[in-house]
Amino acid sequence: GGLLVLGASGGVGSYAVQLARHALGSKLVVGTSSAPNAPFLHALGAHTVVSYTDAACWSLLSTAAQQAPGGGFAVVLDCVGGDDYWEHGQGLLRGGGVYVTLVGGKRYGAEADNKGVISVAGAVSDQVRTSVRAGLGLLGAQHKYTLFTPSMTNSADLKVLAALLQKRTIIPVVKQVVSMYEAADAHRVLDAHHAVGKTVLQVGKKGEDDEDTSEEGSAEEEEEEEEGAAGSEPDEDDDMAGGEGEQEG
Repeated sequence: GGLLVLGASGGVGSYAVQLARHALGSKLVVGTSSAPNAPFLHALGAHTVVSYTDAACWSLLSTAAQQAPGGGFAVVLDCVGGDDYWEHGQGLLRGGGVYVTLVGGKRYGAEADNKGVISVAGAVSDQVRTSVRAGLGLLGAQHKYTLFTPSMTNSADLKVLAALLQKRTIIPVVKQVVSMYEAADAHRVLDAHHAVGKTVLQVGKKGEDDEDTSEEGSAEEEEEEEEGAAGSEPDEDDDMAGGEGEQEG
């Protein structure tokens, strides 16, 4: 069946597009993103890309859904969140279709107040709303609703993904690799929720190519040799350049 990925250019969405097209053989993969990211998604395997800023976005997605087997998408994967997405998205599903959200009823970046504090009442309300939607699906509602959480992953799925990565059936999309000293800047980019693919924070030893080759360093080494000093090599374990992080965008 067909797959619609809302927020397809982010870290999760970019994997979903590739899995559907290249590993699962989906005949229709549709994604939403900003217009400049459309060529990127087409290159990953998306058949159709719709700009979420287009006033006719949902109308265009509805037209695409009608082209899918069964007259609607088998799965809508929501990487953005928001009740409005659920309200529009469920109408794009075929009978028995599944709406999977990574976020829930509140859009990324909208779960906190202007002081950056998450409301407990808001969180509880969102959880209740999610549970009701999921419960209706279990009771036989036409469309099922699932909030995907990390606890749903298992080792068998990860082994399958590892094999696909090893064969390069799917490829990791790394937008940038930054050092730990640039972590704050990287988080600011991710917090804007417009990141493409993954951002990697690198931690590692200083490589041989990074050895000090300055004239001052060479002069000091020559002086130590002339004095017969028992000089030692720099402790590479003291040189670190980063960590790891990711954001869906």
